[in-house]
Amino acid sequence: MILRTTDDVINALGGIAALARLTGVSNPGVYNWRAGRQFPADTYLLIKAELKALGHDAPDHLWPMRTKKAARR
Repeated sequence: MILRTTDDVINALGGIAALARLTGVSNPGVYNWRAGRQFPADTYLLIKAELKALGHDAPDHLWPMRTKKAARR
């Protein structure tokens, strides 16, 4: 199942407390992810792996990531 929002992801992973334990972040920190509608980029691999183990996935845009800009000539 594709989960479309941070809220969906947090709920699928057992709620704020469960995701806080999984990521080592405080409950208020995870609550802020829900309110901000994005996860920190450094949680991408961990959360995506846990979702996959549960038969879920989430779109990459829920994790803001920088990409290398094209070099100027």
